[in-house]
Amino acid sequence: MPISCDTSLLPAADFEFVVVADTHYFADPGRADARAVAEFPSRGVQGERSAAVWRTIADLDPTFIVHMGDLVQEYPGRPDFSRAQTEALAQIDAVGLRSRTHFIAGNHDVGDKPDPTMPTHAVSEQDLTDHEAQFGLSFTEWCHGGLRFVGLNSQILNTKLETAKRQQRWLQEQLTEAGTQDLVVFLHLPLYLRDRSDPHLGHYDTVAEPDRGLLLRWLQQARVRHPFAAHVHFRFYDRMSTAAGFAHHWICASSCFTRPGFGYLFAAPPAPEQGRDDTPKLGFYWCRVKEGQLDVQFIPTGDGRSTHRRVLTPTSSGQRHLGQTLVQPLVTGAQVPVAYPSLVRQPVRNDYPYLMLRELGIGAMRVPAQDLDDPAQQKRLQWLRDEGLQIQAVAVGLGAAAQAAAEHAQRLDRLEVQLTDSPIPDARQQAVLEQLDPPLALCAIVPGELIADKQHPRARIGYRVDEVAQLLSIAAGSSDMAIVISAETHRPLTQQLLKAPTRARPLQLRIVLDDLTTAPTYITRGLLQASAWGAMPFIEPLIDLDRTMDGAPGLLDPLCNPGPAYETVRVLAALLERIKPQQFDLDESTQCVRLEGHGGELRVWPDPLGQLTGPGRWYGLSRGSVADGTAPLSTWDGPVALLTL
Repeated sequence: MPISCDTSLLPAADFEFVVVADTHYFADPGRADARAVAEFPSRGVQGERSAAVWRTIADLDPTFIVHMGDLVQEYPGRPDFSRAQTEALAQIDAVGLRSRTHFIAGNHDVGDKPDPTMPTHAVSEQDLTDHEAQFGLSFTEWCHGGLRFVGLNSQILNTKLETAKRQQRWLQEQLTEAGTQDLVVFLHLPLYLRDRSDPHLGHYDTVAEPDRGLLLRWLQQARVRHPFAAHVHFRFYDRMSTAAGFAHHWICASSCFTRPGFGYLFAAPPAPEQGRDDTPKLGFYWCRVKEGQLDVQFIPTGDGRSTHRRVLTPTSSGQRHLGQTLVQPLVTGAQVPVAYPSLVRQPVRNDYPYLMLRELGIGAMRVPAQDLDDPAQQKRLQWLRDEGLQIQAVAVGLGAAAQAAAEHAQRLDRLEVQLTDSPIPDARQQAVLEQLDPPLALCAIVPGELIADKQHPRARIGYRVDEVAQLLSIAAGSSDMAIVISAETHRPLTQQLLKAPTRARPLQLRIVLDDLTTAPTYITRGLLQASAWGAMPFIEPLIDLDRTMDGAPGLLDPLCNPGPAYETVRVLAALLERIKPQQFDLDESTQCVRLEGHGGELRVWPDPLGQLTGPGRWYGLSRGSVADGTAPLSTWDGPVALLTL
């Protein structure tokens, strides 16, 4: 069995559906085009990967599935096209999902858009006739749970085909009939990648004008909540204003392979096969609807050969007691060079950091105050605030803090003042702090710290536990003024470490990763300590620092793929949120922490262990997996947790 999914930590939903894109079934290497497999060896396992994805989807048992197009690697007119479609549909039939699946037409299903620079022939009426004989009309709608779902054929936009004219009239009728009903819209080709000014002639990946602008206007005038597109095999995210307020604009990953070219988004060497086989990015969207609100979660399927049971966790600021420090920008941009299959540069934006943070469900973020001056950063930070995330702007020195308070009071939830003169404010500094309106956090900057194996001393960022008492007597601020403490996660947990240095002020714990192998253990210790204190943990960095004086592993690697540290944060934070612990007990000999709360009992071992068995739900934190514990968990590395309800 490929990856299966455990949904026990998720809230209840009214119904659920899957959006899967670009499965690109390809025959096994013994029957496939030998040149195609020689060019990119991963083509030889595309059939295996698509079969695995359908089995994972079947395990979730969704109400329905939307396949976003490009069911097969072949395209209309190729000798093996019909056989490939038949075999791809047989995979879906094998797991009993054919009758639940809505098929959106893609370029590998009906032909390319009407651009003379495209690599294959443009869609024709005959292609559409053949497609509809197998799949029904290429544009469709259905209603479920109070929502209206609309599937469009993007390949016929900007054509003079009669089918295109019928689709346009039909869409106008659908949008009119919907009235106040919220809509979810699906089409294969994205309307744009970076923004609506993207080039189109010679651009392989977007709908061209004039239909791009026309369709955007129509969607914005309707109550569209979630437009989905595919085709590029990479995830992008944007928002657009609509009659419903705004819509989440999702562009889907492939569940089969990544597209070369988009690797230019990352400050990293290319993934295997010139970026075509970046398997951690493969997967599909799992959409859960509750009272008309749709929560979208990415399910990674990788190379299709993993067999663990993945723990699904809440998204969108679901973990109120989890924070992240941004040492790199949240948003960066790039241009894909002029290279096959496009004849123009493609401006793109790296949305992976934003998406990965959103999927962690973080509740707070520390960001440099200057990010609030950057329109690109500020826009997405505000989107996160709209979903309940708290922004803590970091200002180095009192002067920068005063400026940030004056210019950005409405854009932040807390202002962190990093004191550079001395860790304990004197009377003059206290007077300045008292004039600052936003809720404050104090953070010490202490230079001269000697670090083993480093030539030069470093500056410590954050207070030590033994310095906290000196801060309690200062007059500046109210009891809401937070104190940023530097975590010492390299030390094993003790009863003393689990005891909060004060309950008189909000505490924040700065957790800094410095070694790839120890990161899951350090994160586990830090999150447990923060939970025992009632403190907000802030973890850094988000992305590996691999070309700085002090290297550090992040939650994501340079390709923005999650690693064991990310999985540890994701699962442990969800478990802590689930049980809401009130009591903490530590066995210092085994480092096992037992937590009791309203949601049950949780035992956590931060350090790797040997064989474990016993009743309950066992979580391999760094793998993001769960098992029932009836067999020894000897193959698990890294921190382990046991939940008993």
